[in-house]
Amino acid sequence: MASLLKDPLFETSGMAPAPNRTYCYLTITKSEVIWRWWKISLRAVDRLAGPGEVKLSHQEMLEDKQLQGEITTVFGQDVLDHAKTLCQGHFNYLEHLSDALLLHILGFLELEDVGQLLRTSRQFWKLCQSEEYWENAVQQRCSTLPDEVVALARDIGWRRIFFTNKIQLQLLIHRHRVKLQEALEEEERELQTATSETSPEDKSSSPKPEKSSISPSEQRSSNTLSLDSDNSFSGSYTDLSLSSDDGPKGSLENFFKDLEEVQLAQSNKAEIKSEDGDFQSKSKGHRETLSLEFKASFQSLDSKLDGVEASIKEHGVRVRSLEENADSFEQCLTYVEDKCRTLQQDNHSLREKVADLEGRSRRQNIRIVGLPENIEGPRPTAFFSQRLAEVFDENVLPTPPEIDRAHRTAGAKPALGAKLRPVILRLHRFQVKDLIICSLVKSLSLLHSHQRWGRGNRPWDNH
Repeated sequence: MASLLKDPLFETSGMAPAPNRTYCYLTITKSEVIWRWWKISLRAVDRLAGPGEVKLSHQEMLEDKQLQGEITTVFGQDVLDHAKTLCQGHFNYLEHLSDALLLHILGFLELEDVGQLLRTSRQFWKLCQSEEYWENAVQQRCSTLPDEVVALARDIGWRRIFFTNKIQLQLLIHRHRVKLQEALEEEERELQTATSETSPEDKSSSPKPEKSSISPSEQRSSNTLSLDSDNSFSGSYTDLSLSSDDGPKGSLENFFKDLEEVQLAQSNKAEIKSEDGDFQSKSKGHRETLSLEFKASFQSLDSKLDGVEASIKEHGVRVRSLEENADSFEQCLTYVEDKCRTLQQDNHSLREKVADLEGRSRRQNIRIVGLPENIEGPRPTAFFSQRLAEVFDENVLPTPPEIDRAHRTAGAKPALGAKLRPVILRLHRFQVKDLIICSLVKSLSLLHSHQRWGRGNRPWDNH
């Protein structure tokens, strides 16, 4: 593939934007980058300045930020990106293929792919719009091409031939044939006018017709037979006795023979006339029959077309009503979607609020697990307030805490030996709950009267 690359790989020229009037030229070869410039200015300092040139390798060009800035200023960012791509060794080999090879490759693509390909670059746009490509496309899809089609394609283009159906193609061929015939007739008329406008000298120099070598006596001695317009026999037989060697008898026999032939010709002509009359009458009858049949068929077609037109109008009305209904349904659906979106947002915010309220309502709760059933007695708030004051020392709870509610979790009373229901205590003050939790964290085992709350002997077993 490297052999397809030709030097230079890329070259362009241009003038720097105002007020700088410097002509610049960029060339990228396989081994180096050439940057030339010629500064043009009215200043006296720059009048003697000549053109300049810089040659860099590909790697040096990628590292030279100043040169990249100048290329961007003069040619734009797209040219700089393309130059960097070439310097990095990323070559587009398709651009270096010959047009014949690219046309051969395009012959294997579908029309949809060709339509997408011509949008990629200017080169492919030219190739896909060229007459060579469309000629190859027509030849691939047609086994043989008449000469008239080839001549028509040279006038209107192969692309139009490719996208023309058979009926339109026949019409175009007929018009092309008529046009050629008119052109030939025009040329013949021009030649005739040119020959008629020749000088009188040319006419005088033309050879005169030769006189007939037949003498008048020989012309008079010829015998003629003719049929006039009234189918009558007219003949002039001159010098019958003198011109014939057989005498009067032979001349009369010849005369009667000729007369029979004339009568036979007249009868044949009459028969032909009668046959022509029969043929004309029959053709007239067939013509009338065909005209009646055509009229009847056209009337049936008109009636059918009227029915089709009415059905099309009805379908049009239905389609319009369906479109209107679809528009109204779409509006309703949009309104419902907006409402659902609003309700969803409100539901999310309310759920967050409920979760926050639920969390806040549980901030003052304490859950105690493992207490026997009915240990709290009829007044659970007073019982648990007194027990908490006894469990914690005076530094934590100097007085019995105030408890708003004390109850066990919902559920049936467990059987003997089953899992006990926990107790929920709601303290009146959040600070007291924090003191109890902090004290429990510091001391993992709590003692009351030198006994543990948990397994073993419990102080409430006797209650």
